[in-house]
Amino acid sequence: MAVILNSFPQLTDELLSKIGYMNNSNRYSYDNKGVECTLEAENTDTSNSKATIVKLTDPASKWHPEADDLKVSVSGAISAPMHLFGTKGIAAKSRGVLGIAIRWTSKDSNVRGIERIVSFDSTKMTFDFEGEVVFPAHTLRGTLVLQTVLYLEDAGKRSKEEQHLTDVTGTILGVLDDTRIIIDGNGSIFPVVEKADRAMPLWWVDCNWEDPTEDMLVADNFCLYINTAHASYPDLNLNNDLKHASLFQEIMASAIGILITEVLTSAYKDQTINGQNLVPGSISAAVNYFLKTYELDTSLVGRQSQLARELRKCIMQRF
Repeated sequence: MAVILNSFPQLTDELLSKIGYMNNSNRYSYDNKGVECTLEAENTDTSNSKATIVKLTDPASKWHPEADDLKVSVSGAISAPMHLFGTKGIAAKSRGVLGIAIRWTSKDSNVRGIERIVSFDSTKMTFDFEGEVVFPAHTLRGTLVLQTVLYLEDAGKRSKEEQHLTDVTGTILGVLDDTRIIIDGNGSIFPVVEKADRAMPLWWVDCNWEDPTEDMLVADNFCLYINTAHASYPDLNLNNDLKHASLFQEIMASAIGILITEVLTSAYKDQTINGQNLVPGSISAAVNYFLKTYELDTSLVGRQSQLARELRKCIMQRF
């Protein structure tokens, strides 16, 4: 195992406590035809990590990263930033400038980047900051790592006692907070796409996967299509949340039932039920999530009306 030793001071837990850093909960939203809609962030177990791990869900069941953007708003406050400067800090007290930025990476999506929020020096007293980053549709999948970081914007003039401080501008000097966002998988996101086709029914599903234990639960592999050109489309009441859209509840339950049935009547049945060697975010991982979360009786597979009825009850328990 490689061990990296930094030759200059960085943000420590002790220093983080000393500067009085407070982070506000991140806000997540997307644009739906010009209207900003809020996504809910469900915290998951963080016992083995300092990071906050969240799953995003849409109360209206409309958002999907394949078709919609994702806006993340980050905010926080530092009550005593002066402790970051000087011989016991991480930047020169004279003309040294630190910056706060949002940094993101996603191996699943093969994206990374950084967005500057604000900069400050040793004369700055208590201050709040806020920034945001927007990820376009079809950019994200899997897990997104989002961090609020401190970096050196200007080395300033280091005194003789401060020569141990780095003078390389752009150096990341610490992480203020760390959030892991589950974009898809584990049943948190269900691919729903609106499409206009007068020759098609009100709704239909497409199943295009090869190996559900590896292929991701994204629109390219499985998707519920809602036909906006159908005469009954207004009856879906999609301008309200799922609680007030009874017809759409039936459609969702039927679509999930089809997904479960297709997987559990294939050669991947046992592996899916037992949760063995399933790629996170895969179709089988989602089916395993539905089975466990909703405590579904697998004997219902093949009896679509009964399975859909049970799923509808389970879906409504979440709202």
